[in-house]
Amino acid sequence: MNPIININEYNYELPNELIAYEPANPRDSAKQLIYNKGKLIDDVFSNITNWLDVDTLLVFNNTRTIHARLHFITPTGAVVEVFVLEPATPTDMATFMQTTNTVTCVALIGNLKKFKIPTLSHTIGNTVLTVQLSTVTVAHITVTLSWNTNDTFAQIIETFGKVPLPPYIKRSAIESDKTTYQTIYAQTSGSIATPTAGLHFTPAVMQALLHKGIECTHTTLHVGAGTFMPVKTDDAAQHTMHAEELIISKALIENIYSTSKTIVAVGTTSCRLLESMYWLGVKCANGETPNYLSQWEYKTLQPISTQQALQALINYCTTHNLQELVAKTQIMITPGYQFKIVKALITNFHQPKSTLLLLISAFIGDDWKRMYSHAIANNYRFFSYGDSSLLRV
Repeated sequence: MNPIININEYNYELPNELIAYEPANPRDSAKQLIYNKGKLIDDVFSNITNWLDVDTLLVFNNTRTIHARLHFITPTGAVVEVFVLEPATPTDMATFMQTTNTVTCVALIGNLKKFKIPTLSHTIGNTVLTVQLSTVTVAHITVTLSWNTNDTFAQIIETFGKVPLPPYIKRSAIESDKTTYQTIYAQTSGSIATPTAGLHFTPAVMQALLHKGIECTHTTLHVGAGTFMPVKTDDAAQHTMHAEELIISKALIENIYSTSKTIVAVGTTSCRLLESMYWLGVKCANGETPNYLSQWEYKTLQPISTQQALQALINYCTTHNLQELVAKTQIMITPGYQFKIVKALITNFHQPKSTLLLLISAFIGDDWKRMYSHAIANNYRFFSYGDSSLLRV
């Protein structure tokens, strides 16, 4: 049994005017709150390099956010939004995005009651995109999208879709969001939300990191809609965590295995991936296939050394001739969790009563309350387009 986690203890009052509706311009002009072993220091993000030691390994999530919101017009003029979430059948995101002609996916439907005819279509140029409801249940909705060209789904959704701004940014996406709601190092398409801790990095900041000799590396975790899902149960331990696809290169595993550097996760997504990597290694050492980590599975596994866990993954990749490991993680990190790989964290300020705030509490304990109170009192901007923090324990 998981101990009760009273989600009401992870609530705070946030003035509406502190929710960031627009990004900082330039990106690295955002405020940066340093939590350094209990001490709070105000700074700006452009100075982040000053707070990182030369023996740091920064781990970035290079997922690319897709234009997941598709709009269709009914014969009566109503707008029906199809918000693409994930493939409806088991397949990796790379294969899904490279599919041509037709895909079936799990989706959220806005204005579902207006979807009364078998299909709806949207035309841009010579390309016609058609949507058809496949299944509609209480659990989920699936739709089939088809188009009359040989374009990949990645190309289709880039052309027809809109940027999936989170629900608390109460405005429609505009052209500039295509750039500002994407990290400068985004590469692998598959997220429906941006790993926003990375939004503050600019070419100038990356150059400063390089000049100081700080090592940077990339990995991939495709962010799902569950990242914005509030915890609706009083006991957060009863919350069902969403599963997300991760891609870890063998080279990254070997790098972390051999390094003595301080591992700094850029964002909670990178943090969840790195901690999941350890537990997948534990499963691998136990003779299991390291392709899925369920929500509370880490509580049932017997910990081993980080070196042993990573060595097991390296051996698995070598035996199966894999240059990268593709898996899914449902890990939910809550107060009391003992971090195995991540030693410091760069992250934005998160929603009240959220799984992300629980992760922050797991990292710095009840000090999150003092930190968030300080941020509010000093007019920090919150959430996806908001300001940043660096947590060092």
